Amino acid sequence: RRKHEHDDESETLNAIVSKEVEESWRNIAKFNQTQSGRLGGGATMIGFNIDNIKEGVDVVSNGKFLTDFFIPELPFGSLLSFHIDSTWGDPHYLGFNGIEVHDDSGRPIDIESIIANPSDINDLSEYTNDPRVVTNLIDGVNQTRDDCHLWLTPFTSGSDHQVELRFNSPQRVAMIRVWNYAKSRIHSTRGARHVVICLDDVEIFKGEIARAGSLDEETGVEQFGDTILFTMDDDILAALSDYDETYEPFLDSDDLEYDLPRPSTADVDENNKIIRPFTTAVTTRKDVEKSHSLKIGRILTINFTETWGDSHYLGLTGLSVIDGSTGETVNITQSSLSANPRDLRRLPGCSKDDRTLDKLVDGMNQTTSDVHMWLIPYNSKSNHKLTVDLGKKMSVSALKIWNYNKNIEDTYRGAKIIHVNLDGSPLTPAEGVLLRRAPGSVYYDFSQTINFSDWCTLISPGLAQYPPGLPCGFEIRITLLSTWGDLYYVGLNGIAVCNYRGVNIAPRCKLAAHPESVNILQGASGKDVRTPDKLVNGVNDSQSGHHSWLAPIVPGCTNSVYLVLDHPEAISTIHLWNYSKTSNRGVKEFSITIDGLLVHNGMMDAASDGIRGIGIVPGLRTERMSCHTVQFTEDSMVAIGVIDGQDVQLTNDRRVVKGLNEPSRESVADQSLRPGTSVTHHKDRSNKRR
Repeated sequence: RRKHEHDDESETLNAIVSKEVEESWRNIAKFNQTQSGRLGGGATMIGFNIDNIKEGVDVVSNGKFLTDFFIPELPFGSLLSFHIDSTWGDPHYLGFNGIEVHDDSGRPIDIESIIANPSDINDLSEYTNDPRVVTNLIDGVNQTRDDCHLWLTPFTSGSDHQVELRFNSPQRVAMIRVWNYAKSRIHSTRGARHVVICLDDVEIFKGEIARAGSLDEETGVEQFGDTILFTMDDDILAALSDYDETYEPFLDSDDLEYDLPRPSTADVDENNKIIRPFTTAVTTRKDVEKSHSLKIGRILTINFTETWGDSHYLGLTGLSVIDGSTGETVNITQSSLSANPRDLRRLPGCSKDDRTLDKLVDGMNQTTSDVHMWLIPYNSKSNHKLTVDLGKKMSVSALKIWNYNKNIEDTYRGAKIIHVNLDGSPLTPAEGVLLRRAPGSVYYDFSQTINFSDWCTLISPGLAQYPPGLPCGFEIRITLLSTWGDLYYVGLNGIAVCNYRGVNIAPRCKLAAHPESVNILQGASGKDVRTPDKLVNGVNDSQSGHHSWLAPIVPGCTNSVYLVLDHPEAISTIHLWNYSKTSNRGVKEFSITIDGLLVHNGMMDAASDGIRGIGIVPGLRTERMSCHTVQFTEDSMVAIGVIDGQDVQLTNDRRVVKGLNEPSRESVADQSLRPGTSVTHHKDRSNKRR
């Protein structure tokens, strides 16, 4: 009888255990099903290899990664770093489609900033404005082959290639998904292969990331990267399934059958050194159809209907056309161009004027010399048409325009409104497209890209609806008038510019400074890292100088920082972090203009010397660097990024609501007594992982 009762109890216990095991498998199956096509097998923790998951082991079998690595349970920290040692075969470039990070509640973790080293392909001298930048990794668009949502950077074998994501606050990481580079099957070799992931300098993953487009040997499902789990808790897995986006089919292989030039083989120079092949950002046919379908034609017509104020003349400095199928600049010759009116030579006394039509394609666009510009008579009641024969039928994805740039006064001769047609079909809204006025200088690349594949960026004068009272424009210029005592150098740690929606638009601006940086000084090595790009990299509270900008104060020259957009934005707030490495080099008096109109004039505090505590725990962060905020709206929802304790100056209709002290002027310094200054890159870490 006792034996019978014991058998009954055993059967009941087994049934309970079996039910719990079944429920666990059901949660895993649910998570796996919703991630169909994203998950794969192999070395990483994505194929739900139960033996490895239970033991927390990731077995990697390649060279120096030959080890059994134990993946920790829900690691905690705020700085997530990726150290990439190899690609899937490409010797020149490395890239990702995107990175996702989720916490133990299943929610995506908020990312404060993201930086990379090398930062992106624009580090190479051949590139200046390539869209494949590191901020694309966290834009949320991962299932794509559109270059505007990918990241690409130079790859050098044997070097450490890093990507760092800083969270808004320390978090427990439950899942990381890496979307490997998936531009095409050919270029998927640029994806990362052997990767070490650290959280606050502690390794949490060491292994191989699947190549995008490869087939998993067990499931036969096409992979797009890897999903790394740091827990097998049933509740957390269920939460991840709830917050994670449901899998949608990726582009079919048929979508890859577009005319993409095959990458060139490894050429060598006269010293037998391998030359890095050139790469260009293109848009797939499918991506184009999803946004605004590109029309195909041969004859491109541009009608100029308005100038920036001049009532007699209209002109341009340069023009280029972008082929929608290849992303390359179309070769345009003088014989391809015609215009009505053609130039000024039709006017009496102007038969020898140099500003002729051929100057639009002479390649001299970044200039203030009008002998490289085109100028015609202007009549506000007439059409002014420029016609370009492309030589064959093709799709046109964009125009790149350099407006008339002779000097500040003559920039009002530049074109303001254009209407573009391809074989008679309009590429622009009926009201036309608004062009940016040239700066009258060459302190930055003043070209403007008119993107026909993204209809929402084609800003027409009658359609730009912004909240009243906010300054709006293309160019933000921050003029630095004095420092907190230093007579030779001035600098900043960071800049953030929020539009009327509260979105920081500074990272997507063209960024420039004049003078550019301390690298322009005679005798400088050119290796000082305090360059303008550091102003928008998201790291604003560092005292080392590696994440700041510093420029010399030169007699007769006003230090300025420029943030330039291809379409106008309404600005709600501007945040400035002062130079902290040497606080007396920080900005004291400054002004802000938007499209040449003064919107703010004031002062900011010097940076605090106590950013990092010194005592029992060296390097302990005791407070965050406060920023100075200029706010053009009282909407607290827009000013969501304001830091407590900072000095805020409010303006209303260009009148100061809350003011600062009156400024004072500094004396002129003896340039022969200028002290030297230098901050260079950190030394290589050898094999040490952060």
